[in-house]
Amino acid sequence: MTTKTPNDQTSKTLLEIAEKRQLFRAEQNSETDVTVGRLPEAILWSISLTMLHLTMDLLVTHQYVEEIDWSSILLRATQAFPVTLLLIYLFHPHPFPSHLTPALPMKIQPLSHQLFFFTCSMIAGSYFIHITNRYPFYAVMKQVPPLGCLWIWSVIELDILWATGSLVCSCIYLKLGNYSFW
Repeated sequence: MTTKTPNDQTSKTLLEIAEKRQLFRAEQNSETDVTVGRLPEAILWSISLTMLHLTMDLLVTHQYVEEIDWSSILLRATQAFPVTLLLIYLFHPHPFPSHLTPALPMKIQPLSHQLFFFTCSMIAGSYFIHITNRYPFYAVMKQVPPLGCLWIWSVIELDILWATGSLVCSCIYLKLGNYSFW
């Protein structure tokens, strides 16, 4: 009976065995990136934004010292879910194109995505500032949750420079409109 020493050349390491079986090349060549489909991703985003809608609805109701009616808050969140799902399904970028929207050439997709959400963010942010400063409390209570979700989602979809530019535009609107933020 012989024992192998660490210096013995007849024993092979795991790396040598893997190289012999070409395991590393098979791993490099295979496309094993499994992405979640468009619909499950849209559902996940929609659940998160619906929870944000519910939270904002609850906070606005509490801010105006109204009695919290959970059934109406849950009903509004339930109504917001399918709308949010449809918007995210249509407009959230995904490797697999949507069958419901026309496909844009790959060269202009990132820029058109940024321009679309930059515009949405500026409009939603400016209108959010306007209604919270000019409208009566009941109108604010009804409009802030969906508008706030749209604004936050638009900013999330943007790259950092576009998002910063959008927030700067909202601050300029706040200043030029002589609005206050408290």
